[in-house]
Amino acid sequence: MAIDTSAWRELSVDEHKQRALNILLEVASFCDENNIRYFLAYGTLIGAIRHKGFIPWDDDVDIQMPRPDYERFATIFNKRPHSDNIVAIMPADSIAKHTFMKVCDLDTVKIENGVKCKQGEELGIDIDVFPVDGLYEDDQRYSAAYDAKKKLYQKYQIIGLQLYTGDLHFNLMGGLKLIKRVSTIAYGKICGALFESWKKDWLLEQMHLKETEVDYGSAKVVGSNCSNYDIFDDRYPKECYASQILVEFEGKMLSAPVGYDAILTKQYGDYMIPPPISKQITHHSNKVYAKITERH
Repeated sequence: MAIDTSAWRELSVDEHKQRALNILLEVASFCDENNIRYFLAYGTLIGAIRHKGFIPWDDDVDIQMPRPDYERFATIFNKRPHSDNIVAIMPADSIAKHTFMKVCDLDTVKIENGVKCKQGEELGIDIDVFPVDGLYEDDQRYSAAYDAKKKLYQKYQIIGLQLYTGDLHFNLMGGLKLIKRVSTIAYGKICGALFESWKKDWLLEQMHLKETEVDYGSAKVVGSNCSNYDIFDDRYPKECYASQILVEFEGKMLSAPVGYDAILTKQYGDYMIPPPISKQITHHSNKVYAKITERH
């Protein structure tokens, strides 16, 4: 995407983090006011426990919500009185690029490697919001459900692909990558045109059915399994999410799951020990811009 520098200015990493924090604080405040449960998650939760804020080399923000709260938040958040341009983007929205909710600042634009958009359809700085769903206790049933959902997520990702060549080099490897991308996109377009099971609405309906087939209220094991990037066996006793505790994040007290230690230990091992300096790099390579005309 070519950015018009007369209308947009590139933000620094610190400015990016501050705007992501602003989104998080608005979401947290809204949840508290409306009795909606949320939890800091993944790297954001590690940041809170280990650094009392962002992991120094990362700018990502992730939260989770139990499925009933996730659905309620999705229904009412955009209806709140507000003067900013912070909105929830759901997978069914025309500009959505993911199979889970994002809350975005649409007064910004984020150019994110791996997420290719048509010009004018770019999302802004965002936080990721993942539903916590009931999952099968039985390993065989869990594995079958995991695989079935994975296939749906992969289809959704393929039909939404846009051709991107900005990272390719004019050599043999670049040519092979281009052929693979064009073939994958063409395959998705053809399947989407010919088969109901490749259409976005059908896929979203099937995703929701699969994600909620184990009722959250009666489930004994829960976790987030809502994207193509999910790790197998990322499931926990429901007691880990039974209540919220407050933890410090960038000078604010925000909610974490009561069983955060068991969750983070399973996900990352000894999460209190930072990785080697050579691995202290962000998992996201973004350029972010803000409207010059907006007030600060």
